[in-house]
Amino acid sequence: MSKHYLGVDYHKAFSVFCLKDEKGQVIRQRKINNTIDEVESFLEKYQNVSAVMEAGRNWQVRYDILEQRTKSVKLANPLMVKMIAQAKIKTDTIDAKVLADLLRTNFLPTAHVPSIPAREARQILRQKMHFTRISTMIKNRIHHLIDKYPDLIRPCKTNLFGKKNLVWLDNISIRENDRLVLNQDLALLKSVQERIVQSDQLIKNLYTVNPEIKYLQSIPGLGIFLATLIYYETDGVGRFKDEKHFHSYCGLIPFLHSSGGKTYTGPITNGGNKWLRFAFIEAVWPAIINDSELKDYHYRMKQKKGPNPAKVATARRLAAIAYKIMKEKRYYYRKTSLPSNPIGRLDFSLVSR
Repeated sequence: MSKHYLGVDYHKAFSVFCLKDEKGQVIRQRKINNTIDEVESFLEKYQNVSAVMEAGRNWQVRYDILEQRTKSVKLANPLMVKMIAQAKIKTDTIDAKVLADLLRTNFLPTAHVPSIPAREARQILRQKMHFTRISTMIKNRIHHLIDKYPDLIRPCKTNLFGKKNLVWLDNISIRENDRLVLNQDLALLKSVQERIVQSDQLIKNLYTVNPEIKYLQSIPGLGIFLATLIYYETDGVGRFKDEKHFHSYCGLIPFLHSSGGKTYTGPITNGGNKWLRFAFIEAVWPAIINDSELKDYHYRMKQKKGPNPAKVATARRLAAIAYKIMKEKRYYYRKTSLPSNPIGRLDFSLVSR
């Protein structure tokens, strides 16, 4: 049975399909709607079909449909495809042809396809972060409004959104327009915080059903949320060759340019998985507070390179520890506090410094 290669240029309302044979000849090419019936109609005469599409917005929808109908589906890395197949003339039809040719000639730079449980868990975790960002924006608005009244004295000077201060915010006397805006912001903040509580319960359920997340939680700085986030965003540490590849996936490696015997390094590349990068950088401060070895490491890096590079280096160190823990499925034990039922101390010297 002859093989066929399908390139798919996916958009929100439609897709462009380009089907090629083993010699690279276009057999069929058409713009279709993003429905199962349209896909079935396009491929009804062809059985041995391998498909490829770029990772982009809502790629899962088209990927799941193609997976049911074709022999195999690959997800292309859009940045690498752009580097390989740059052209002065760019259309949806050309993009579909290029993808089909890259798949046919085995030059396709692929991207990882997360498992279905990982996709579902990521949606819950990212929803929590979305609500948290909205909550922070609302709080900043309220802070800005209250700063317009320097003579107001709040019951508690620390947290403006503690119980006593919230009652105070409901009853302070300010200008009519400001009062209206404040009431709306307070109502919106309450609604968002209720959704954050609901998201926390869903995340707790994810944490409870997967015992391997507890290994990650033993790392200083990682609570239930960050440990769960790292586990599902990684989606199986075995797919990484070593911890350096994991660092790259997390976007925690510095920019590097080497030419003519001279090497220049700069800030992190900001490539890779932004959620993992957020998790490890977010965990740095609680980690160095709770672990003496990480604190010493951060201090040495700060003295050598400065505060920001030290923070990134410590985040990279945490990523190396997480990689080893997920790979060996064991706890991390710090000297000051050992968890109950120990399985064996993690040899910290085995983690790259």
